[in-house]
Amino acid sequence: MPYIMIYWRCGKQCFALGLEAVYLGAASCWICATGGIDMRGRGKITGVGSLLAEMAADRNWLAALNRHRLFDFWPEAVGRDVAAHARPKVIRKQVLHVEVTDSVWMQQLHLQKGCLLEALNRRLGEEGLVDIRFVLAFGQRFAEPAPPSVPPAPAPDPEKLARLEGLLGSIKDEGVRECMKNIWLAQQGRR
Repeated sequence: MPYIMIYWRCGKQCFALGLEAVYLGAASCWICATGGIDMRGRGKITGVGSLLAEMAADRNWLAALNRHRLFDFWPEAVGRDVAAHARPKVIRKQVLHVEVTDSVWMQQLHLQKGCLLEALNRRLGEEGLVDIRFVLAFGQRFAEPAPPSVPPAPAPDPEKLARLEGLLGSIKDEGVRECMKNIWLAQQGRR
């Protein structure tokens, strides 16, 4: 598993995030001892973007994120009548928990569970759902879901954007530069 090495300038301690502290002696600090090059070959410097991508793959976050698309297409997948009486509440592992307005609808949906599961998995792909569980929402009638409304992001200030690109020019990794710019643009859209 990848980790990030952090070395102290003093040359006496170094540790890795996610691992226990290790004493490596006076020559362990590659900043002081080797001028930035790890001559011992104990670790390699890895880009943050590749670390995050590997961590997301190891923890299967992309498949979980894909399953959560279901909240967006629920009304189209199950139909307006069903969507008015049932709504997805949470997905735990690969099990969808659905709130239902009353016991009659809960019984009806339970009988149609196989068809619902097949229709949802057809849209989700191979790492879809394995089960659906229904719970009563005690007499609530759900409003018909409105399409999500996301206001368009305003155009960034050209002067600020030029200043940001000048600051990001000192970063050598193109992926990190692009990520930082996207984060900045997202933050500008929220203000």
